[in-house]
Amino acid sequence: MTELRSVLEASRPGLVRAKGRLTIDGQQHLVQLTPQSIEITDTSPGPTGLTVISVEPSDAQPVIELIDPPTNAERSAEPTRPQKAALT
Repeated sequence: MTELRSVLEASRPGLVRAKGRLTIDGQQHLVQLTPQSIEITDTSPGPTGLTVISVEPSDAQPVIELIDPPTNAERSAEPTRPQKAALT
């Protein structure tokens, strides 16, 4: 959780908004980032996923790689335009 908070903080101000549920150490948490705050709180079980809104795809990339690390093949391949668009 500390690493997630650090990555979210370091990604500002380019990371504009993030919201969703993540499972961290077996416990589900609600993650919310706004320009004013970062909140990571316990929540009841439910579907997981995180929506991230950023100024540029590169602003969201550290968060995306933390919660969904790329495989070696993905790291070596240049992202296609649709993949880049999906990161914003």
